[in-house]
Amino acid sequence: MPSLREIDNSMINRTFHWRMKNGSALGLANSSLVQFPLYKATQQEYFDDFMESGSLRIGTLWDFRRTDIYGNSVGDRAEGVASCRVKLGASEAWIANAERDQFIFCASSKLDWNYFQDEGYDAVYRINSSAFFLAIAEKLAEQHPLDMMLISPVAYTSQIAAEEYAKHRLSHILLENLSRSQGVFPAALVKLLSYSGQNEVRAIFQETIDRNKSKYKPLKNDNDLAEFMELKSEVEPVIIHVPEAIKHITPCTRT
Repeated sequence: MPSLREIDNSMINRTFHWRMKNGSALGLANSSLVQFPLYKATQQEYFDDFMESGSLRIGTLWDFRRTDIYGNSVGDRAEGVASCRVKLGASEAWIANAERDQFIFCASSKLDWNYFQDEGYDAVYRINSSAFFLAIAEKLAEQHPLDMMLISPVAYTSQIAAEEYAKHRLSHILLENLSRSQGVFPAALVKLLSYSGQNEVRAIFQETIDRNKSKYKPLKNDNDLAEFMELKSEVEPVIIHVPEAIKHITPCTRT
């Protein structure tokens, strides 16, 4: 399981990173943090749709905050946000990072049939290479211009560990000069330890234009962050048909 520091370094190094231009990928960077194969758990009917027509649902970061739809084991009210208070000497700062809404596709680094079944999934397929995600990116970009795709494992951490990491990141910065909205976490790739059974690897597809930009305001305290989490996004989950991705997967059967 990667640490916060490893995740942060992978963001800087673009763990698996494509720059998009006119729907085509420009360059690929590799990282030891992402190891194939990966595994996607789903319902049998959705798996059948994918095998027949390449139909895939691409979710969004903010949409997974909807615990009324996804429950508390898949949904996460704090998806894409991170905050803590950091003390350095006699000074204290409130630090937050709030990620823009982006298309995401989630998989797992571990084939765990018991966990998948407990979550209500009855079909699993193996993703054999990054070519699967590249096919998704190029199809998605036909309707939603993209400038970046990133694939990275999620880091699972406690609040205490997050605060210690933030202190490490900020130890060379004078707190009185620190912007309160400055991000010290890659918040789209950090979740609490209670979600660690997911062993999640996440593909993030970032649009060229942030359609929610006009809704943002500076984050000064927890109330501002709570308001941010309630924003209605202009980015919504989509169904795409990408039959090119089928050749990059293998159905899994439980033995």
